[in-house]
Amino acid sequence: MANPLTSVNAIETDRMPPELPTRVTSEGVIYPLMAAPLLLEAERAVKAAQAAIDAGHKGIAIFGALKESDSQGSEKDLRREFLYPMGTAIDIARSSRPPAGQMQGLVQGLARLALTDVLQSHPLGTIFVWPVILGMGNLR
Repeated sequence: MANPLTSVNAIETDRMPPELPTRVTSEGVIYPLMAAPLLLEAERAVKAAQAAIDAGHKGIAIFGALKESDSQGSEKDLRREFLYPMGTAIDIARSSRPPAGQMQGLVQGLARLALTDVLQSHPLGTIFVWPVILGMGNLR
């Protein structure tokens, strides 16, 4: 039986495109291999998830906000200086759209990501990312 800590091949980062729709949050963290429910209420976050589903890869990048900004600023601007440099690629395993315009989903963390560049801020945030595998030499 394979040790789950050394089974890096279970994380299929080679399927992940380098440009991912982005969800910025200050509410919580999703780590690689972690499954969690996710409720998307903001229009930009719902559009990011829908773009990932429509593209077929169902992956979005989730990054933490360095500081709270007003709600208008966070919806208008996606700038590198407002984001943590490390985030997580998540896969939308299941999703549903209640009538209120929200999106509910079950997501799983795929890999840690390094923020490389913000490619697009409108109509939804898109960033260029690089998968990061840290400390794998210590696990052998």
